[in-house]
Order: sequence, then structure tokens, then C-alpha cells
Amino acid sequence: MRLVLGTPPVPVRADGDIEVHMLLCHRDVGLGLQGLKSFYRFAPEPYALVIHDDGSLDARDRGRLAAHFPGVRVIGAAEAFDRVDAELARLGLERCRELRRTFVLAIRVFDFPLFAAGKMVLQLDPDVIFLEPPTELLAALSNPDPRAPIRFNLDVKPGYCWTDEAIRNVIGFAPVTQLNGGLLTIRYDAAEVPAMWALVERCLALPVPPPLRWLTEQTLFAVIAGWRGGVALPPEYDVCARLLRQGREDLIAHHCIDHQRPYFYHAFVTRVAPALHARGT
Repeated sequence: MRLVLGTPPVPVRADGDIEVHMLLCHRDVGLGLQGLKSFYRFAPEPYALVIHDDGSLDARDRGRLAAHFPGVRVIGAAEAFDRVDAELARLGLERCRELRRTFVLAIRVFDFPLFAAGKMVLQLDPDVIFLEPPTELLAALSNPDPRAPIRFNLDVKPGYCWTDEAIRNVIGFAPVTQLNGGLLTIRYDAAEVPAMWALVERCLALPVPPPLRWLTEQTLFAVIAGWRGGVALPPEYDVCARLLRQGREDLIAHHCIDHQRPYFYHAFVTRVAPALHARGT
């Protein structure tokens, strides 16, 4: 945390056609600052940044976010819940309402599209670090086509809470293969969001095995990508050290799970922080 707090601030727009959205908790504020700064050093423009509070951010967290990303919008948990719950109730999506009440990662499925309606969105987990210019990702963000395919990180293996067969039996098609929800781009057409959530509502008729509940949000985005069209980013957008284990070092980005955090921190110290300081001088 101390190192990233010493790096220069990164001003962002208050609004724009392209937005970066991140769900953040108190524990991961330092991680999120590092991941976001690693991305913004390559961004061709100061994309609007929206942080979704999971309910645990405190005043100090908000102050740090505002200091390091002047212009950032932080959406409070209570504000978000009331607005999302009212909209899902209006649409009669009771399974969606229940998921949003009981599963924090559902914020990505419901809050992101509601607060970013009409926008192209980069959805990022705090533990994604960017090491080289993400050319293909930036090209996807600049695509004005409202039906542009979802671009996503390719997971190391299938990680869904339901089988393809079970999903196909309910909605008539299978999800995209091996979507990892830690990094994806999607344009949220306001007119299309209710249909997207109706699809989610149908899927939620399927029982979720308790040990796989944490995969629900990722599975739903794989379903949405199967419906909208989804194309995996190149493997150099690494997940869970897939390429690192092969001795590859030509990573564009790396989504680090818990035991890979030392690599994340080392990469920030040796590659990202020096570049931030050089830009800030």
C-alpha cells in the first residue's frame, strides 16, 4: 500500500462513453489502486472510473480513491441497492432480486449495467495488473458498435456453476467457453439490459451447488457472452499464471489469484511504479 500511495495521481473524467468499473472492498483498496494505475498508464485517454462499494469501504478508502483518481465516482452500497432492487422489482425479476440481496458479486451483473447504461465498459477485478500496452483491449473499448462482442480473459479451465447441458436445456444455447470474469469489455445498450436480465432470471431457476456459488457471476457473464457474442482475448492476457508456469514473460496482463499476489506486487514495484514516477516528473 505504501508504495502505491507515493505514486502520482491519475486524473479521470467524471463521465464519458467509455467507463472502467470495479467492485471494491476495504481489504483490496491498495490492490485496486495498483491494478488501476497499471492500466491507466496505457490508456489513450482518461476514461471515466466508477468504483462500486461492496459495503465495506470507509471514509479513508474513499479519500484515497479520490486523491489518486481525481474525478472518480464511488457508488455507495445503500444507494446502489435501493436503485437496483427497485428496477428489478419493476421488471418482475424476483430471482434476480434474491441473488442481488444475497450474493455480493451480483453487483457486477446488475449494478454495472444499470449505472453504465449506454456506455462501453471495462470491468476489472482489483487483482489484474497490466504490464504491456493492451492494444487489443483498447481497440475493443473504442469500438462504437452497440453489438460489439464481449471480450474476455480466457480462464485456465472451465469455471462455471452449471454444466453446458443444464444451461442449454433452460435457455437453448451454451455459454462461451472458459470465460474468466476478472477482465471483460461490454457495451451496455440500455434497451437491451432488461432482456439480458430476463435471460439471467431464467438461468437462476437452476439450483446452484453451494460449493460452486462463488462461480455464479462468472457463469452468468459466460451466458450473456453466449447470447451477445463473445471473443476471448489473446492468452498473453494471462490468468492464474498459465503462461508464467511455462516460463513465458511476454504478458500483457495477469489476473493473479491469492497465492500469486507476490508476483503482482513485485511487478508493480519493478515495472509499474517506476513508469508512473517517470510520467509524473
